[in-house]
Amino acid sequence: MKLFKFLLIFIFFIANKAQADTVAINNLLVEVTPTVSVDISGNFTTNIDPDSGNLGANLSINFLVSSNESINNIQLKAMVNDSNSTAHSAFVSNQNGVSNQSQYYMVFANNAYPPSASAINDCKLTNSNSLNNEEAIAYSGSLNIDNSGTVEYKTDETNQTFYNCSVNEGNTNISLNISPTPKVGTYDCQTALDGNNTFEVLVYLDNIP
Repeated sequence: MKLFKFLLIFIFFIANKAQADTVAINNLLVEVTPTVSVDISGNFTTNIDPDSGNLGANLSINFLVSSNESINNIQLKAMVNDSNSTAHSAFVSNQNGVSNQSQYYMVFANNAYPPSASAINDCKLTNSNSLNNEEAIAYSGSLNIDNSGTVEYKTDETNQTFYNCSVNEGNTNISLNISPTPKVGTYDCQTALDGNNTFEVLVYLDNIP
């Protein structure tokens, strides 16, 4: 739902001094809708070392949110599709509460041979087993927000996870960085269960007014 500001303007008309003083008041409401723009930058692609699963470079994405007012419910989401074309949240974190930063794991899925739902879920477990997460790999990452904004890791009514982001008036950077080392138990070159294809995840901001 869009947020609105209302500016109340009072206009006074004073009658002829020869008569009793009268004042006419007109209340004019001027609707000012939020002005929000988002610029995206970062390093979106890299290679995977087939022996170690390490990324050739850190992946990163920065959302620069410019707003003329504070917004409390922008949702940062990361999604991957399973073999049935069902979307799953790629975020998993054990961090609770409101903060200006968070640590997480993010699941990447093989684009040509999508993983099963159970494989995606196995990557989110505390102790993952590469035999159980074919065509899915998880990497650790960090999330930071500036301009005195906050983020909170949450789960919606469909059990999908996301970050609720609160931004203040002005320019706010919401920055994600992915470390190059895979989560233990999500990549094993000996099993050869992760194919030589593109692994990807969709990251975006939702619920922008």
